[in-house]
Amino acid sequence: MSKLIAVFFLIINAVLFVRSLFCYRSVNFLSYELMTAPVYRSPLAVLPALVLFAAALLLLRGVPLRAARCLVLLEAAAEFCLALLWCKLNTYPALSDQKTVWANAGLIATGYGPHFDAEYYSFYPHQRSMTMVFSWLIKMTGRESEALLNVANAAGAALIVVMTALLVKELTGEERLAPAGSTLAFSFVSLLLYCSYIYGTVLSLTFAASGFWFALRLRRAFMRGKLPRLRFTLDALGAAGSLALSCALYSSMRIAVLAAVIFLVSALLPELHRERAGNAGEESRGLVSGRLFAAFASPMLILLLSLGLPGLAALQFDRCTGYRSNGGFPVSTWVSMGISSNAADPESIPGGYDKSPVRLYEETGGDMEQMDRIAKERIRTVLAEYRSGERSADFFRKKLEYEWLDPWFGGAQMTCSLWMGDDFPISAAFRALLTGPVMPALQGFLAILLSFVYGMAAVNALFQLLDRSAEGMPADFLPELYFLGGFLFQIVWEANSRYCLPYYVLLFPLALHGLERLRTAFFHHGKFHHGGFRRGGSPKLNHPGRCSRISPVSIRETGFMLAIVRRVCSAAGEWSALRQEASARRFQNRTKERYL
Repeated sequence: MSKLIAVFFLIINAVLFVRSLFCYRSVNFLSYELMTAPVYRSPLAVLPALVLFAAALLLLRGVPLRAARCLVLLEAAAEFCLALLWCKLNTYPALSDQKTVWANAGLIATGYGPHFDAEYYSFYPHQRSMTMVFSWLIKMTGRESEALLNVANAAGAALIVVMTALLVKELTGEERLAPAGSTLAFSFVSLLLYCSYIYGTVLSLTFAASGFWFALRLRRAFMRGKLPRLRFTLDALGAAGSLALSCALYSSMRIAVLAAVIFLVSALLPELHRERAGNAGEESRGLVSGRLFAAFASPMLILLLSLGLPGLAALQFDRCTGYRSNGGFPVSTWVSMGISSNAADPESIPGGYDKSPVRLYEETGGDMEQMDRIAKERIRTVLAEYRSGERSADFFRKKLEYEWLDPWFGGAQMTCSLWMGDDFPISAAFRALLTGPVMPALQGFLAILLSFVYGMAAVNALFQLLDRSAEGMPADFLPELYFLGGFLFQIVWEANSRYCLPYYVLLFPLALHGLERLRTAFFHHGKFHHGGFRRGGSPKLNHPGRCSRISPVSIRETGFMLAIVRRVCSAAGEWSALRQEASARRFQNRTKERYL
């Protein structure tokens, strides 16, 4: 199954990489709304920057281990401080869903009051668990200010930097690559901007990354054949608790839970079958039985806690407020909107929010069963129109480009909207930051980062398919499965690049694993072994998750990378000169035609 997932993952990321070389979605820096038309660029202008960025990340492998650990912690501390500074500068208040959820959480924490917005939860009952978690946070700290969540988000962003480094170490078995992971996460500026977003976006991503790390540790301990009871139990509880909190804060994190459960079951059970077939005797049977119990217990614990905690939070919400859920808008209403909305309007987002569920709710008088029937009939009609050619399938291309080729992934649009400036005055320093040259420069860098992540993730999947010597379920399967599930989900759901943020950030470890495998293929010619390393190297490489002692990047390798950069730059210059020459020829021909 891992090979099949890798094939689909490779195709999707290769297409996104190629498309990102030619265009990306830009923010309108006058209003900070995402432009509907893409920005086109020359691939030959992007490739030198990609090679330089990859070379800079690989040079971090030469940092001594103690300095590497210090660098990871230093980048995490810098992320925390910069996030607090951004939250201090950004004086926009929470609006819309942010305002409603946080205000209701404060009312629940301090005592249910008459200003509680119960109608909001009749539309979106899945927000009850996030509201309740926020109320628990307010009760524990005794502070109701939005600055409390800003600080929590800043701490979450710093932890994401650390968790990316730890995930890179788990996937590659190479601790020297950890600073490259933290640097990659630190360079994704949009994560920092989201710290001023009064919502569960950053914290849920933090807990999801932690849950994945614990799940990978469970797999590693199991495949080593040694199960220290205390450590295995702590890892299982850490994975279950982290993913449960992630689900409570963000309902779409159920995809992460499902991916973790499938990964653990797929990785652990085949090992047990092999052991039971090869072992005999009462002692070995007892060992296998204990491992079988552990293999089943850890995924089931993750599943039960991840379903139980959001349900418990929702029940506590209902008990505190006296609210009785009507189930909310049926899923079919969102799918109907996601596959058809704004199809005829070129100035709107394909599949974006068009208030059609709310209008249907008003038309049916709040009858959820009738809404479900009407929405399902619309879905059948729309699908029939796609099959007959009445609707263009190009709708989905535009939708996916809007979602996955936004370098900010909603960070700039959700936190910097200048259209609010008249009603909510902002400081001169903040306005100068938003309207100056800094934000366009950051967007250009993030667009390069976008191509790097998709390209190296595709390279990693390709090496995974070529690796015939790897045994068992590869660790890469977990983030690959999560990304693939999120990608398929976003095809039919409401188009919003913010929803794709968690899937993109958890591609960072895969991108660095692909970069390391590519480096190994270039400079260590040999057969690919587990993790992309050649056979016959250090014996520690045969054990995933252990830190190997590979020498730092040599001067020869760095010189080779710089030679590639020079060649690409030279080719880009020649191509640009040819274009200018062709443009001048066309101008001369047009001039001759005009005067003859």
